[in-house]
Order: sequence, then C-alpha cells, then structure tokens
Amino acid sequence: MKCPLFLLAMLCLVVSSEAQFRLGANVDYAITTSPQSSVELSNFEPAEVIDLSYSSTASTLAYGISAYNDLGLIWLRGDLNFAKTTRNFTAQSVLTDFRRNTGIQNFTQTFTELQLPISSGIAHNNILVGCGPIFNYRLSKSNSLQSSNSFSESGRDLSAGFQFSLGYLLMNRVQINLKREYHFRDVAEDISYHGVPVETKQSPHRATLNLSVFL
Repeated sequence: MKCPLFLLAMLCLVVSSEAQFRLGANVDYAITTSPQSSVELSNFEPAEVIDLSYSSTASTLAYGISAYNDLGLIWLRGDLNFAKTTRNFTAQSVLTDFRRNTGIQNFTQTFTELQLPISSGIAHNNILVGCGPIFNYRLSKSNSLQSSNSFSESGRDLSAGFQFSLGYLLMNRVQINLKREYHFRDVAEDISYHGVPVETKQSPHRATLNLSVFL
C-alpha cells in the first residue's frame, strides 16, 4: 500500500509547487510495439525442455486525472492513471510433454496497475514537445502459467520507464499527445521457471495516443 501512496504523494508534490496547475481528465490508448521473443527453459527433474514464447500484448486503455501547468515557453505535467493489461505467451515442450502430455499451452498474464507519467518540455504555437519518467505500480496480477507446476509468479510491483511526447493544444483546454514509452522491465519478469525469473531480453515498449481535457 505504501507505493500507491508514494505515487499519489509525488503527483500532489507536482501540483502543490509554486506554479499554478490546471486539473483535468485524460485517457490513453496504448499499443505495445515489442516484437515476439522466446527463451528456452530446461530442468533436470522432472526432465523437460520448454520453449517459452512471448506472443503479444493486448491494446491497453488507461484513464485517470492530470495536472498541467503552462509557464510560457516551458510546460510541466503529471498524470495518475489506472490501466489493465493482458500479455499472451505460448509454452511448447521440446524434450518431453509437460502437464500430462500437453505439448503446447497458451497462457495469459493479466495485471492492473497505477501509472504515473511526469513530463516537461517546450511549447511553441500550441505544439508541445517533452519527455520525462514513468512510474508503474502493480495493484494485482493473475497468471494462468500457474496451471503448470513448472511456473510461478515473481517480479517487482514497482517499475519505471521513460517517455517522449509530441502534442497539440486546442482552445487552451484540450490536448492530443503522441507518446513513445520505453520501459525498463522484461515482458516475462513476472514469471519464474522452477523458482528462477524468466528473461526474454525484451521490454514492453509502447506507442500511446493520449486525449486530455483540462478545466
């Protein structure tokens, strides 16, 4: 519970600075752009070799509140969003079938999280260019990989990333932003194979379309 309160405190700190912030609501539509990847997993007892493949991530819809300040040439913004994400995996036996002769299994990983993107940049003729960090905190997660005795849940609840954004301000109230997000965790970080965290060397980078309306 401490991490969600920490994220909320950070947003409040941004809003309560000397500058005058405007509050609003926003919605994000995100597409994960990371390509498919796989890793070979092996164990001696029971003897098995499994090819675990990351297939895709479903498009994500996030929504929440925003705080925005226009300082003339410079702007500052912080969001607090709620999102639900589903990732798809395939586990295929290479050496022997696992879990009672099922050679190929499709798995899903679903989690909900709070997202806190903080950004700052330059404004010119209603065009907004900026960048900044992203903090994510997992509220809950479920993993159907647990249907196999070989796999279990793992991973951190708090993670981070970095974003670049290009936006346009309409009527001094509506913002449309395109964002490129780079995340610093592995797509399979929440999965362990016989107690060892799985690494695919692939991170869940995203392309995001944001719509925000400010008071």
